[in-house]
Amino acid sequence: MLEATQKMSSSLGKGNSIKEDALITPAPVYKQLLQGYAEEHAIQDLLYYLADGLRRKSVGLDTYLKHVRELSRKQFTLRATIYKCPQIAD
Repeated sequence: MLEATQKMSSSLGKGNSIKEDALITPAPVYKQLLQGYAEEHAIQDLLYYLADGLRRKSVGLDTYLKHVRELSRKQFTLRATIYKCPQIAD
């Protein structure tokens, strides 16, 4: 934890944004799990805002369906990865 805090503070001191290597995981599978979890939640947010755009009629139905289908496929694979990672780590 101390090492991660030092990396973050040195990165912020240089004026850089927080990088993904600021989080140190004991194994690559945990990094993959963390990445998948973050991406899955980002997709949830996108789906919410797409539905909101459709409701407000700022997004057309064809565009909405195209993006929802695409994002849902990605979300399915991410959820499968999130489910599988802890099994592999043990």
